[in-house]
Amino acid sequence: MERKSQERKNKIDLIIKIVLIIIIILLLIHNCALIRERGKYNNNVPNGNVDIIEITCDSDQCKPVVTPSNDKPSSPTPTSKSNKVIKSLSFDNKNISIQKGSSLQLIVKVNPTSLSSQKLIWSSDDSGVVTVDENGVITGIRNGVATITVTSSNGKTATCVVTVVSEKVPVDKITLSPSKLEIDVNEESQISAVIKPDNATDRELVWSSSDSSVVTVNNKGIVKGIKPGKVTITAKTKDGKVVSTMEVTVKVPKQIESLNFNADNVSVKKGKTLQLMVEVTPTELSNEKLTWTSSDPTVVSVDSNGVVKGLKEGTATITVTSSNGKTATCVVTVTTDTIPVESITLNPEDIDLVIGDTAQISATVNPSNATDRDIVWTSSNNNIATVNNNGVVTGVSEGTVTITAKTKDGKVVATCTVEVKSGELEVFDDDKPALEWNGSTNLSIFSKSIYNVDGKLAPESENTYEFVVRNSTKYDINYDVSFDETNLYHINMKYKLKKNNTYVVDHYVTFEELKLTDQVLSSGSKDVYHLEWKWISSSNDMSIGTNPDANYGLKIEVEAESVE
Repeated sequence: MERKSQERKNKIDLIIKIVLIIIIILLLIHNCALIRERGKYNNNVPNGNVDIIEITCDSDQCKPVVTPSNDKPSSPTPTSKSNKVIKSLSFDNKNISIQKGSSLQLIVKVNPTSLSSQKLIWSSDDSGVVTVDENGVITGIRNGVATITVTSSNGKTATCVVTVVSEKVPVDKITLSPSKLEIDVNEESQISAVIKPDNATDRELVWSSSDSSVVTVNNKGIVKGIKPGKVTITAKTKDGKVVSTMEVTVKVPKQIESLNFNADNVSVKKGKTLQLMVEVTPTELSNEKLTWTSSDPTVVSVDSNGVVKGLKEGTATITVTSSNGKTATCVVTVTTDTIPVESITLNPEDIDLVIGDTAQISATVNPSNATDRDIVWTSSNNNIATVNNNGVVTGVSEGTVTITAKTKDGKVVATCTVEVKSGELEVFDDDKPALEWNGSTNLSIFSKSIYNVDGKLAPESENTYEFVVRNSTKYDINYDVSFDETNLYHINMKYKLKKNNTYVVDHYVTFEELKLTDQVLSSGSKDVYHLEWKWISSSNDMSIGTNPDANYGLKIEVEAESVE
């Protein structure tokens, strides 16, 4: 009996030991899982946004608790309205001077301008020479040089070298760029102000508009269109001794020029509906609100989107009207029999499109009295080009796609090929077509017959040569212009240069002095140059116009890159 009792006790002890071992194994497995979870969060610490990430765990899971840093800037919270980020930062003047003990507001250009109010981080590499506050106001502490750096939340930077001097250096000249500007209502644009000399100390400018009801301008030179009109923007030194002006025109908002139906007469079966397609010119106003009416709502009804419904046999005229009074009409016949579509004709059948631009494809359904005239539009690749249910195509990225229009039953199909390009920087003159830009290009002058005598340049001749730089890319472009002479015999040729009817070189200089750098050209705009040249006789000139072996040429080279 005692022996059986001992055996039972041993069995119980064994069971307890097994249970304890199982519990220990389960605890070890759970602990390993917690360690892995902590490791997962520790390996995904956001760069530069936090100092500490604590991992807290309960019985089921671990989660990170983020403690924001007091020293490091946090990224602005994205809003649902926009996902725009700053593409670039730049200073109009990269080297400036400031008088010891004085302060100056640095003006940084933000691309795009609409993000100018975003918070920026400012720093000085030698605060013993120059300090800078959180708004970009610098103060000269002692003589010397320091570099000021401004940084956006997404890592874009720009630098300005500041020299602190003891004596005041006056401003000689203010150059505004562009010399003329066209903007839309509610559009903002940055005016660049280059102050000379580079070491001028009191560089603060006072900006004003001749009519703030048309265009406003802030203390950073950012203009905003308020209503159509033309104003003069003035930038002057605080003492008012140096003044520069430019013209800003606010364009009249675009209005619909015409409305057209794809077909003047259509049929719809009684009890059925049909979407009427109207072409809007210009295409970019296709989303404007239109008003639809029926001459006989008992025969054909029409809703606010142009969808008609056949109510009883007969005909009615549908009229569509734009807000500025443009109209188009379509006669709708209601039938009881179905008339099938025989063909669809697209116009155009091939389209070249720039990224971001739109184009209208017209679809003509035959016969004109076919009842089910609804068209289904599709793109073979929406990442390259999209098409809406009105046949308006939008370029998205470079490539080629097929736009297909077909009947709802899919029995009748028509296609259009669309090639989307990124756009071009074009450099051209009146005598040759625009050149596609692929990094740099050049134009040669003095080979034109109007400048020559029997194929040679006439002695002591003078004239004006015009060339154009046009940006049809989707980017803002930064470009340089340089000039290079080629001559077998000496010739004392001198030049002046106008940009958009304003002299950038206002006295005769040699070709080496003509070089232009950092010319900014916004998307969809152009710069027109007039090069005035004159052969000024000197004692060692050769008469190229009478020497059969002599030659002379001037090459114009444009090098450009997109502004990020």
